[in-house]
Amino acid sequence: MSRALGSRDYDTVYRSSAFGFYSALIFSVIMAIGCTVLKTPLMRLLGADATTWQTTSDYFFWTVTCGAVPAIMNVVISYLVRAEGEALHASVGMMSGCVLNIILDPIFILPWGLDMGSAGAGFATFIANCFACVYFLVILYLKRKTTYVCIKPSMFSFRKDIAKDICVVGIPASIQNLLNVTGMTILNNFTASYNSAAAVAAMGRKAEGAELPGFGPGAPKPMNNPIWLMTSAFAGESFEDVLRRAKSVGAQGLELCVFRRDSDRTDHTATHLDYEKFDLDYAKMVVRRCNEEGLRISVGAYDNLIGGDPKNQVVNQNHILKLVRIAALLGGDANDVVCGT
Repeated sequence: MSRALGSRDYDTVYRSSAFGFYSALIFSVIMAIGCTVLKTPLMRLLGADATTWQTTSDYFFWTVTCGAVPAIMNVVISYLVRAEGEALHASVGMMSGCVLNIILDPIFILPWGLDMGSAGAGFATFIANCFACVYFLVILYLKRKTTYVCIKPSMFSFRKDIAKDICVVGIPASIQNLLNVTGMTILNNFTASYNSAAAVAAMGRKAEGAELPGFGPGAPKPMNNPIWLMTSAFAGESFEDVLRRAKSVGAQGLELCVFRRDSDRTDHTATHLDYEKFDLDYAKMVVRRCNEEGLRISVGAYDNLIGGDPKNQVVNQNHILKLVRIAALLGGDANDVVCGT
């Protein structure tokens, strides 16, 4: 779509978007039916056993049998919308579904709500994906006179050149996702051998945590993760030294650690910002130098805020206030400054 838009081949734009939309719809229906028919061997392959069978089956019903179509379609439509440059609407649609899922999960899962357990988690995901689909369809309807995304059935036909271009882009991405699923399947089977639902759940939480921004080295999308240099490891280097080091290793960002200088920690606690004398001029210098080197900025202090000696907790908590002040002087959200503890 994007290449056709650039060359002003609008017929190809319309037909490729229709081809993508209806091909995804057809294959998602086939997937839902096929996975439901082959549910028992598929669940065994994924590592479900007597301990986890019922919870897996309940979740499977809402996310695959009922939910395969909205789950696939909301992703496909978001990419169609993004392809014509509407990144904002694509992001809002995807994020709204995620936020709704977060809100509905405790309501549907926990005893004080509907107490549906794993079925509730699947139902919440199903509703969230349906909501995202409706959002995108409404956007396409409201922009029907100006959008290049076409989902008219009359424009859906098989064209070899369009199918080839989609496969050239889509197959590598599919292989990546397939490898991720294969890895998770192997881990599930290994974990299931312990005959413990707790072990399976713990492994699942660990896998989810690895995808969280802030718990990994940057952005949430696999293959798009920027490399951040954690400056606390370089005690003998100046701020300019760590800038040069970041560029030499191809990093896209600096994790400027602001540890307490009077801390009893000894492991990688180098501090390259003077938190006692940090003022607006100091902040402007940091932002200017990072901009000149093309580096994003995050500031962090990794001291114990909730455990250990209570008096030390208070000192650490007060130190975090200095960190927040530094992030604010650096420009905060306006300058894309990330703050972590």
